Amino acid sequence: MAELDLRGTDPAQALKLLDELWETQGRDTCRVLVTDEAGLLMPHTGVFARLRSPLVGALLCVAVGRPRDGATGLEVPGQLLAGQDAGLLWVPDPDGHDWRLDGPALTVRPDEPGSGLVRLRELLRIPEVFDRTAELAAAMPGGVSNPGLRLATALPADAEFASALLTAISELLEPGVPPALDIAPADPVGRPEQGPEQGPEHGAVRLRDESPLNEAGRRAEDALATACRTAKRLGGPSSLLLLLRPVPAVKAVADAGRAVAEVRSGWVELFAEAPVDTEPLPGQRRLITDQGVLLPASEKPDRQGARTVFGGYVAEALARGSSLDGLKEGLRRQKGRVVPPRLDPKAELDRACPSELVERLRGDTPLPPPELWLPVPGLIAAGLAGVGWPGTGGAVVAVIYTLLVGLTVVRGPGARLPERLVPVAATGAVSAVGALEGSAVTGELPAGLRAAAMLVALSGAVAVVLWSWRRRCRGWIRATGLDDAPAALADLRTTAARLASGWSRAARARGGVADLVRAAAALDGVREALRHHAGTHGGPGGHAGARAELLASVRGHLRTLVQVALEPCWGDPLDELPIAHQDRARAATAAHLAEWERHVIRHGALEPPPFAANTALTGQNATSPKTAPVSQEDVLALSAEVTRGTDAVMWQLLGPGDLPLVRSGERRPPCVRFAPQAIRTALSARCPADTLWGRSSRHAGVLRLVPVRSDLVRQCWSSDDDPWEAT
Repeated sequence: MAELDLRGTDPAQALKLLDELWETQGRDTCRVLVTDEAGLLMPHTGVFARLRSPLVGALLCVAVGRPRDGATGLEVPGQLLAGQDAGLLWVPDPDGHDWRLDGPALTVRPDEPGSGLVRLRELLRIPEVFDRTAELAAAMPGGVSNPGLRLATALPADAEFASALLTAISELLEPGVPPALDIAPADPVGRPEQGPEQGPEHGAVRLRDESPLNEAGRRAEDALATACRTAKRLGGPSSLLLLLRPVPAVKAVADAGRAVAEVRSGWVELFAEAPVDTEPLPGQRRLITDQGVLLPASEKPDRQGARTVFGGYVAEALARGSSLDGLKEGLRRQKGRVVPPRLDPKAELDRACPSELVERLRGDTPLPPPELWLPVPGLIAAGLAGVGWPGTGGAVVAVIYTLLVGLTVVRGPGARLPERLVPVAATGAVSAVGALEGSAVTGELPAGLRAAAMLVALSGAVAVVLWSWRRRCRGWIRATGLDDAPAALADLRTTAARLASGWSRAARARGGVADLVRAAAALDGVREALRHHAGTHGGPGGHAGARAELLASVRGHLRTLVQVALEPCWGDPLDELPIAHQDRARAATAAHLAEWERHVIRHGALEPPPFAANTALTGQNATSPKTAPVSQEDVLALSAEVTRGTDAVMWQLLGPGDLPLVRSGERRPPCVRFAPQAIRTALSARCPADTLWGRSSRHAGVLRLVPVRSDLVRQCWSSDDDPWEAT
């Protein structure tokens, strides 16, 4: 909006002022507010003619004073009232008087001279009020109206804002303790479901094909698969009864153990040379690359992630009332939670693939000894054979049974016949006793029964030995750890990949620590700027006059200012030194405070400052107040003024002798109702639907436009027209 004050100027000076206005603001102007003297409207006809350019939007003129000497009406340039987007407000008396519509008399107001005109011009500088007033004024019969004001007094003054700001600053500058608040700790080992074969897009490392570690892993997988296939055949009848020793299973299991040990030792040695909880140095990075570990590409600073974690911490700490000193100490303490805890890679790998398991795979684990109960079936079988075939039958079965038991000792892994001779001999002795006892049985049996007894005894003896052989072979496989080895190898490689991703996490942790250091330095800059502002604007001694709601609002906006000043610290892509952030925060804080004060001068204390609309501070990171900065009592008082009837007593800008100028009998003159946008939520339910909500938080109330008698308004198209003489 452009404003032009032509009072006290001759035509040439007025045109010069218009040219200067267009040079500074351009000719394409949406709104033009002109203040002129009623007696100079006609001499300024040239100005109004040029203002009716299509490039100019709405035009509103405030004519101050009474007509020229001897005139009973108001001479108005025809160009001024031409069209539907121009209006004229006539202010005969800039002081104004209290007047009820159609009242017989005016009441003097105890205000400073000219204050009525000053308040009117302030109102018309509000774009929403200007537009509605221009529209209503242009629709008036004759195009001229006299304004009346009804202004609320419950809105906070600028002095209250200054006091509230100093109080909020003093609170931030007070000594304080760190908030009882912590950020989430750094993940020490990453996500367990990610394996070495996953790419960097999953957050884990990847092994290069044909690399030493990858080749060792493949060899271990192949060796374990071979060992499992070979061990599966161990325990069958062929492995015992045929002339085949179970040496392939023993060798295959040992080879698998050596292959798994190679994978484990490779990772242990690499982690010993390049600790996983520190960012690799150039030499360590070359070693990592030589082993085939492909680390994710260096990540750019995650500004959004840092803003969410650290910015959220700052917002929550400030919302809990933390001072700048307490917040700085809190940020310092968070460094320990940003850096992942120190790890012991060897212990982590031991948990995944214990060294004891590797030793069992590589060791010479013997087959379990024959069971203690094994002689009993020999006793029964030999006795049954002795009954069926007296003399030699029992002896034959006893010998076969004893030989089979001995064969399980000889054929088994880690064959140790001398150590197992006692159970074999015991089996033979007990079987011999059974044969003797069976032969001692008297009586002849049919040939068929003898053959059946012999067959049952022999097959039973073989079946028992084969069952014992299979059972002990399964026990040997379990003892070697072969059943657990494939899962242990997979867990080993997964754990190694998670540990290796610690190199990247260490780099990110370094960035997080740098963010916290920069933020601490920036807080020093904010403190310096706030202390300088408080020192140059006086102490907060007068804060008692600031209402609690306004103080809470200012306090919330000041916290937002601190967040905005710290915003460049989070994930700084330039990785600037802390001193640079301290200087930047000091300058930004001072600039935002100055901008805030200018904003208050222009729009009032309730309108949020420009930095409160920072789009980076959203959700939980935003500390600006969400409630109206006025009390319920103020809401009631403001709504009462905004809803005031148009026939009520208002501050009418006319004098005692000017009542005949306005139209009598006008009971419902048009009016403009207005209130601050900042408290719309609290007021909207109590105000009429046509209420205008403007950014200015200094004004709330009603602007009444009382029509001027159309017979007292004369439109002239040239300043040379005959003057309107008194009648």
